[in-house]
Amino acid sequence: MIRNFVGILFLVGSGFLMSLVIFLGFTDTSKIASGKWVLVTEACIPFLIPHLIGLALYRERPWGITSGVTFIAATVMSLFMVVNIITVQRSPELARVMDTSRLDAFNDYATGFAVMAIFAATGIVFFLRGRSADLAARQESLERDWA
Repeated sequence: MIRNFVGILFLVGSGFLMSLVIFLGFTDTSKIASGKWVLVTEACIPFLIPHLIGLALYRERPWGITSGVTFIAATVMSLFMVVNIITVQRSPELARVMDTSRLDAFNDYATGFAVMAIFAATGIVFFLRGRSADLAARQESLERDWA
């Protein structure tokens, strides 16, 4: 039970790091010579380590379902962050009250939504494959029990 709890904590941490990678896709990195896609790919390494540790510790569901839920949750969390930032940028009332110029680097929507779509699609594929494997294992178990 404690092992599953610690695994969930690692998966939550990896989901948070995934959302930061997605968020990085929305920032303007025109001054970086290597390019944004290289930067986003390199930024994926920090979330993979706690994710793999979480998968090793959490054994309640197949890894595909667990990974799919983590990827989808990170994408949804990032979507909420992006909507909030866009709302703050576009609000004339907030522009009068606070300085929104710090959000000017948040302007590459095409790449950001592409990164978000990649993470969401990966999560959906993981979830559906894990679910079909889980259903097949349950079906096999039921057939053995009735035989």
